This record gives sequence, C-alpha cells and structure tokens, in this order.
Amino acid sequence: MSAERGITVVLPANGGGPKPATAEPNFPVTMAAPLFSSHRVTGVIVLYRKDAGKPFGRNDTETVAFLAEQGGVAIENVLLHEEAQRLSLTDGLTGVWNRRYLQMQFKQTLASANRFDRPFSVLLLDLDHFKNVNDNHGHQRGDAILIEFAQRVGMMLREIDTFVRYGGEEFICLLSETDVLGARTTAEKIRQAISDDPFTSVGDDPVTLTVSIGVACYPLHGMGYQSLIEAADQALYRAKEEGRNRVRLAEKPAPDLHLAT
Repeated sequence: MSAERGITVVLPANGGGPKPATAEPNFPVTMAAPLFSSHRVTGVIVLYRKDAGKPFGRNDTETVAFLAEQGGVAIENVLLHEEAQRLSLTDGLTGVWNRRYLQMQFKQTLASANRFDRPFSVLLLDLDHFKNVNDNHGHQRGDAILIEFAQRVGMMLREIDTFVRYGGEEFICLLSETDVLGARTTAEKIRQAISDDPFTSVGDDPVTLTVSIGVACYPLHGMGYQSLIEAADQALYRAKEEGRNRVRLAEKPAPDLHLAT
C-alpha cells in the first residue's frame, strides 16, 4: 500500500489495516514509508516490532518520514550521477559508446589479453562517400542513416564486443578474444550486410551505401592502443584507395620495428 499510494502506513491501524505480503515477517507492529525520486516512488522503508505493546508513535513516523525523504534525495542524486556519466561516455547522436569509453575499455581488453595470452582485434569502419548523402539528402537524413547504421552493426556484434563512434562517419569495433580470421569474418559480414540492404525512410528514396573496413589484430599488428588504431587506419586507407566497399587487413610491422604503445 505504501508503494502503491505513496503514503506512510502504520500498523496496527483502525480496521486492522492491510495484511503483510507473503515475503514479509508477520510482526504485529509495522511502519512503511515511501522513498520518492523525481516525484515517483522508487522504494519503501519498512520497520517492524515484535512487541505488540509498543506501537509506532508520531515522533517515530516523523523521523522515518524524514529519513525516507533524505533517502529519496540520495537515490535521485545517484541516478543523476549515473546518467551524467553515461552521457559523458556515449555518442549524443547514435547512442553508442564514444572515443573516451573506447580508451577505457581498451585498457581492460589489453590487460585481459595479456593475462590469458589471447588475441583481440580492432575494426575501423568508414561509410563510403557519406558526404554525398548530406549534400544530396540533407544532414537530417544523414543523421538518421548514421543512427540506423550504428543499430545495424551493433546487432551483428557480441555482447562482449565494444562498438564506438570514433568520429563523423567512422566507427570502431573492439572484438574481444578474436583472432585475424574471426575479425575478417566479422568485417566481411558487416560489409556485405550494409551493401546489400539500402537505408530506407518513410517518404524518402532508399539510399544505398557501402562501408570500407580496416582490420588490425593484437599482438600481430600492434601492442597498444595507438599502434593498433594506426594499423587499422592504414588498412582502411588501402581499402579506400583500392575502390572502397572492401575489407583490408593491416600489414605486419617490420621485425626490427619497435611498436609504440
């Protein structure tokens, strides 16, 4: 009742009051006070007494109501902090992770790869001739396509992977525990899915786009964030130079080349 109506309930009450829920202890003296956050009940503080001869008085209810009010404020502050942190780590347009989150997640992925001696891979994706979309269809349609692109690629990845908007029409997939073969397979699946399925919008002509993808794998192509991103970027550049709508693998560094981390 306290959660449903947003009121403080004290038992025993005139007429007996509500019966305890199945999971509640069946004590004779009970008080429940709602916790409010953003004008909604987000929880309930419940107190019990075994001694039926000591009912909760006015001072008790006022004290608990004050604690409930402070608790609601504390919960709301935590939720606001979490939302602010989420917004600072996500892309405002597409809702996927941003570059700041990628740097944080990369450290964890690298540490796990070192500990368990397992590879991981980076895919750098770039929509081909995306400027033409904005020029011919407007920036609003371009934004809608970026949102749909992010959704479509995200659905093709695993929960353990990280998908990031790197900037503009560039995106990065951080594929945990994925070797070169697995990374190329995933990249080809994404490339083909985008080229085969035009972007549609009610009232607008379909837009056919392709994506070029550069692939780099740890530790084959780099030992750290900067070296792997650069390796994937160079592979992406070759994909663009060779005609776009293709996947290219990073080249192995020279044996005597020191890899920056």
